[in-house]
Amino acid sequence: MLPYVYQGAVEHYHWLTPQQMIDSLALGETTPGPLIMVNTFVGFVAGWGQAWFGADSPFLAGSVAAIVVTYFTYLPSFLFILAGGPLVETTHGNLKFTAPLTGVTAAVVGVIVNLAAFFAYHVFWPQGGTGSSIYFPPC
Repeated sequence: MLPYVYQGAVEHYHWLTPQQMIDSLALGETTPGPLIMVNTFVGFVAGWGQAWFGADSPFLAGSVAAIVVTYFTYLPSFLFILAGGPLVETTHGNLKFTAPLTGVTAAVVGVIVNLAAFFAYHVFWPQGGTGSSIYFPPC
């Protein structure tokens, strides 16, 4: 999901710079909790930059945007778990349901490798491969 967030927030709407998105990933990796909390940071920075409530209150705009993004990031997952949890529990031991889940597990590993490659490319070549130098953030 994070490459889609990058595409929307950075490339399409220009709410964040590519470096801010990489910083959000670093923040998400170093703090406890799910990585998808990067969306909250992206929402906050987008709200701050857009200043929806006027130039005098960017913190309010960022806070409201972060709350809205967090709410709509977690609400569907929460509803799916409540609705589908009991159904999943009834499928334990049934081979026709557990075999596809093994394939899903392999697909998740592929998604994680794809995410690592995507962000490694954007960290080491922030100009999109056109620059000759590799970017190393200051210590």
